[in-house]
Amino acid sequence: MSEHTEIWVKALAELKLKMTKATFGTWLVRTHLQELTDDRAVIACPNGFAADWLENRLTRPIRDTLTGVLGREVEISFVVATAPEPESEEPPPGPGLYYPAYTQEYTEIVQPDKVYVVTHYFRQVWAPRLGPTAAALVIELRNRCWLDWRRGNKEPGCEASREELARALGVSEATIKRLVADVRSKEGDLHLFLSVHPTYYYDKALGKKVQGPNQYIVRMDEPIARDEKGEPICLTWPPVFGITCGSK
Repeated sequence: MSEHTEIWVKALAELKLKMTKATFGTWLVRTHLQELTDDRAVIACPNGFAADWLENRLTRPIRDTLTGVLGREVEISFVVATAPEPESEEPPPGPGLYYPAYTQEYTEIVQPDKVYVVTHYFRQVWAPRLGPTAAALVIELRNRCWLDWRRGNKEPGCEASREELARALGVSEATIKRLVADVRSKEGDLHLFLSVHPTYYYDKALGKKVQGPNQYIVRMDEPIARDEKGEPICLTWPPVFGITCGSK
């Protein structure tokens, strides 16, 4: 490993801790230290877009990091150049590190690998039955509860206020209140997916117990829909709503 490569590897290790994985993987993984003098470092980038983006947004953290690694102040600049050929065909020791690479600023912002997933059965069979707002509520709560579980909460359900859910769905708090009331009264089909449980806490200022955010327990799999005769409704392709399994 050359001296330039060793310096840049150390700098990248520190830079990786200062930004998101998406930013690091998009803009820094394919760079290298092309030139280094006493007071100047030239960073090679794979294309002009990356060079412009780094110069406009990451000049300071890169300069500060290199200054710390080198033990002296340096000014940095960015150029377009291909990566140098590897010095050895032997793979580096230890496991490889992989990062999502977005080639445009748009995709870094949107991050298209971050998606909501719903089954075709929910989309084709249940969404028309529930209606757009109730279906969106189920999807939103499934995502929230799944993320809550990923963060270490192993208790069933997750908490959300009416204000949070209204903002997420782009509806009024009155609409969320109505949907919750439908769940409690078992009006419609939303209660097949959700159960709502109030939470309470002691308010020192008021000197009494008050109601907090509702706790929602959301079903993560799809109940089998049935027609008026009790026959199960199956998924079809092309989509046709209301086809029972026996009539496919």
